[in-house]
Amino acid sequence: MVSARTWFAVGVIIAIYATSLTYYVDYYDAQQAASSSVEVYVSIVAGGGPGGTASYSPDSFTVVQGVRVTLVVSNGDRVTHGIAIPAFRVDSGAIQPGDTARVTFTPRQSGSFTFDEPPGSCAAGGGACDSASPMTGVVTVVPPPQ
Repeated sequence: MVSARTWFAVGVIIAIYATSLTYYVDYYDAQQAASSSVEVYVSIVAGGGPGGTASYSPDSFTVVQGVRVTLVVSNGDRVTHGIAIPAFRVDSGAIQPGDTARVTFTPRQSGSFTFDEPPGSCAAGGGACDSASPMTGVVTVVPPPQ
């Protein structure tokens, strides 16, 4: 016959095991979520481009295929601007001076893709573009690690 002490000890061991397993699963899920998304910060800089025109900074960045990307775009110029990545149907629309926009996408193909200013966003809100050349950049999407 098994004593009450033995059953108590078995119960404690099971409780410790279950708690440890729950902690591990929660930790693993948090790590997976963190590794499945990334934020990329891009600033629109007044006078940062050729001839003193506005530009993106950075004007290129790299992300991993299949990883959710949140693009955080801050407009530091005195007129409205925006950002678009046509290959991924990303368009921030007009971003007012001093404002920040967030757009999210998941790249499903690898390669190099141009981003630029969406049509009409520079002049939106009554602003006048001072850009002699268009604002452009490149996002490089690399395959996931094996």
